[in-house]
Amino acid sequence: MIKSTLLMALISVSTVISQEFVVENDMRLKEGDPYYQHLDITYNHKISEHFTPFVGYRFINENKKKWEHFSRFHTGFHLTAKVGPSKVAARSRLEYTPDWNLKSDDLTFRERVKISPFTVGQTVKYSPYVFDEVFFGVSNRAGYNRDRLGVGLDIKFNNSVSLEPYYFAEF
Repeated sequence: MIKSTLLMALISVSTVISQEFVVENDMRLKEGDPYYQHLDITYNHKISEHFTPFVGYRFINENKKKWEHFSRFHTGFHLTAKVGPSKVAARSRLEYTPDWNLKSDDLTFRERVKISPFTVGQTVKYSPYVFDEVFFGVSNRAGYNRDRLGVGLDIKFNNSVSLEPYYFAEF
């Protein structure tokens, strides 16, 4: 069964506090109404041009039937490579969502591959991309549980502010 949803980040603002600390805000729409928003606070430790481990915390507001608020820890790493004008980025991420009602915590592994064939622009940079992200439950929903295929456009105004409209289908 395909659950296809048009999701658009109204604005994804990455604020670089230092070279390592990043704060990102992402708000998504579903059929014109906001239904998801998260704020990430992440520490990145760039080991090389191609390998960056990270650890972070995400505050989430979600409106499926009513607004709910929760948060999760995440850790993982980014692997990046350039091939001519193209950039390939892989992100491996482990997320831990504690159940503050002490019913059942959630541990999820996510693997995303993002390919950007080129970047154009001098002051403002435009990078179209495609991505595939798979989710594997480690705890209460063990095994493969969904896949996201998507396309988008990363519009970078400078090193701190970007806008990313995108679409993905979730399987």
